[in-house]
Amino acid sequence: MKKIINEKNLINKINEAVNTLCDTVIGTLGPKGQNVIIDHSACSPFITNDGVTIAQNIESEDEIINTIFEIVKTSSVKTDDIIGDGTTTTLLLLKNIYNEGRKYINEGINPIMLKKELNVSLNKLIKEIKSLSFKPKKQDLKIIAMISSNSKNIGNIISNTYFKIKNIDGITLEENENEFTETIFYKGYKFETIIASDYFFKENIINFKNAKILLTKSTIDNLEDISYLLNKIINNNQKLIIIAKDYSDDIINNFLSLYLENKINIILLKNPHYGENQKYFLDDIKAISNSYNINNYWLGEIENIKICKNETIICYKKNENITNRIKTIKDNNEFNKNERISMLQNGLATIKIGGNTTVEKREALMRYQDALKAINIAKNGVLIGSGISLLKLKKQFKIETNGDEIIYNILDTVFDQIIYNSGNNILEIKNKIIEENYNIVYDVKNEKFINCNHILDPTLAVIEEFKNAISIASMLLTTNSLIINEYKNINYDDSNIL
Repeated sequence: MKKIINEKNLINKINEAVNTLCDTVIGTLGPKGQNVIIDHSACSPFITNDGVTIAQNIESEDEIINTIFEIVKTSSVKTDDIIGDGTTTTLLLLKNIYNEGRKYINEGINPIMLKKELNVSLNKLIKEIKSLSFKPKKQDLKIIAMISSNSKNIGNIISNTYFKIKNIDGITLEENENEFTETIFYKGYKFETIIASDYFFKENIINFKNAKILLTKSTIDNLEDISYLLNKIINNNQKLIIIAKDYSDDIINNFLSLYLENKINIILLKNPHYGENQKYFLDDIKAISNSYNINNYWLGEIENIKICKNETIICYKKNENITNRIKTIKDNNEFNKNERISMLQNGLATIKIGGNTTVEKREALMRYQDALKAINIAKNGVLIGSGISLLKLKKQFKIETNGDEIIYNILDTVFDQIIYNSGNNILEIKNKIIEENYNIVYDVKNEKFINCNHILDPTLAVIEEFKNAISIASMLLTTNSLIINEYKNINYDDSNIL
């Protein structure tokens, strides 16, 4: 059974849903925003000030409200997917755009016309925002990371790691087993370990230096195919790594018995990928090892290989083959393109995040994720942050339509909310900044005025916040009916249900 809710009853529900969800989240905005405790059925309760996480955990017993919640949440989720931050600001803007728009509709403005005007005003606003944007320096990206994570320490760790690896896809974040945070750099090519037999692990880690490596895209089931190569390598007392699609049981058992008896130093690994990706992986290893073709097998040499039960890392020296391989990966848009290029250029890094409790580690992990994404999207442009750029835009934003007026009216809401959450006087601080011609910003954390260049926002983040906020607010403003499954224990006006 379906029911249709429309007219005044639905509008009241939308108003309640928008304001309830957004008000819960926007109290976390800024360095002195407060935290929210979330009780989750799948894990222990945890504390966070991450906007999208808070929004996703908000539910209501009222099915109408819950349905609207899900629509409102999509704005913050989309912002988080694209930029990894700015979700709280998105919901703040959405709430104010919606409430401002509702005033115009109540005065008789057509909702569809208002939606069109808002979209035109958005394009106008984006041009204005881009006009204030500037290319960031290294120090600027470090500031971005600190602001996004709300932590000087996290900002330093993320930015320093990023500057060394130079690729977001080359950085992995994970929880540490202890309370310490550490960054591990892998100067090499890393892949999943799939070993032919666990008995090759005499110890937990296998380290081979200056070893030969034999590669094939096929399954090795006939020893005669590689007997010549094997004899040459074994007679020279060299270590050998073989990477193949698979091995027959006889091959595995023969090599394993010789290995365990210390007669040969050989390890059999399986290609960790499937289909066409197997070829791309082998091409990477060929480049790293300067391999050459011998009877449809590729033989090369590697400086060092470290084989653990979960992952294998090949260390190598730069060569011309690697440079050419990187170009091919870029041109062909191969799988895991960015991560593999990072491994072939600057290596990889894993930041193991420590904490005294699981709750602390989980909360810190979200901050690290935000900082990493924020740096990545800030590469192409930044703005003066803390709502200052939007305050500055307000004095030059020309009002020509109702949509323009709505945008104009909400340009100072980000600044106001940050100051409000800090417990300071909004008007007093705003007037001081205007008197100084927007060349200073109020450092909420240290409660003092500082140079503008010390607080920055990624340009793309600000644009995405407005785009997603206007998108959802416009849809809600142009909605006058809701079809929902039959529900119980909800108060509604029978005259508005068909």
